[in-house]
Amino acid sequence: MRVAADLASLYLVEWTPVRPDVIYTEAIPLRGSDGIARLFKGSVQLFHTGAHLRRHHDRRMPGGLLISVNGPGHYANALVVRGLYETLTDASTFVRRMAARSIGAGGLGSDDALSTTWHRDTCPADRDTARWFSAAYHLDVFVHGWFHGAAIADHAMHDNPWPPVIPVDAADFNY
Repeated sequence: MRVAADLASLYLVEWTPVRPDVIYTEAIPLRGSDGIARLFKGSVQLFHTGAHLRRHHDRRMPGGLLISVNGPGHYANALVVRGLYETLTDASTFVRRMAARSIGAGGLGSDDALSTTWHRDTCPADRDTARWFSAAYHLDVFVHGWFHGAAIADHAMHDNPWPPVIPVDAADFNY
């Protein structure tokens, strides 16, 4: 645990020292086709060898540690800026479905194991996974609300304005 926290502290320099059981988000910049720079929230997640066959099995990674930042809002906006989708609504639908498919494929899928993401769908190919996805504790679900970004000045493009949050079990909790 200490090695992982130290590694994360090297990445999240604004919030050192990184502590366990605290939610950290990243600020991801993108300049829109309107010329305005915006920051988008991204969830910061740690993948590691020790996750194998544990409750957070979808965070397993062979041979070490990896820091992943998921910013679906940034991705959807980038798809529009690059002309791959005409509207943010269309791009958001694509990103939501892609995220749900990738998340849902990561869980154990065992009826005897508690998993944070697996929905135990017996016919996953026949379902719209994005509609059926459920999670006990998964930031990618909450990140989907961060699609519009915050306009910022160029000099602030690499600063993270979102402080760490200690999670609470509440229906209206906002990351």
